[in-house]
Amino acid sequence: RAVYPLMEQWGSEGQYTRGDWLWKLEGIERHVSGTVYRAVDAGVEYTQVGVAGSVVDLGWLFEVLHDSRGDDATTPFASDVLMGWRVAGNDAAASQALLYAIVDHDSREALWSLEASTRLRDWLTVSLQLRSVRRSRPAPSALEFLRAPQGATSLQPLSRDDHARIELTAFF
Repeated sequence: RAVYPLMEQWGSEGQYTRGDWLWKLEGIERHVSGTVYRAVDAGVEYTQVGVAGSVVDLGWLFEVLHDSRGDDATTPFASDVLMGWRVAGNDAAASQALLYAIVDHDSREALWSLEASTRLRDWLTVSLQLRSVRRSRPAPSALEFLRAPQGATSLQPLSRDDHARIELTAFF
């Protein structure tokens, strides 16, 4: 018989935009079976409007991700930094791209992501998604992984999950 412990959670998120700057803050506090933890994502985005006299906008992203559980977190992003760029073509095709890396503070592992999309016709769009995990040192063997201290290889389960996806979407 499945048992689900009662959980109490609160969360909040906020965003402040002024001119070309955007500040954001998201946080949660969760109580489960007498254990309390907090997680926060705080960041800033600066958008350069009309780069080099063009209609293209370039956004610079920086975020800090923190989970108070540290190595016991159920996410590999417990003490990480996100850095990235957002490009908006501001064209009739609604072209856009987002490139970012999430780097683990302790292990120096990184998750790289590229997402891009554009409209080919009024009824057809194409999107691309690339994800890759990069390690600062060679991936450990299965035995080394099991012997490693918890959290030392937080992205190891994703290290063979690099993927690329191209999607055509038709609207009718």
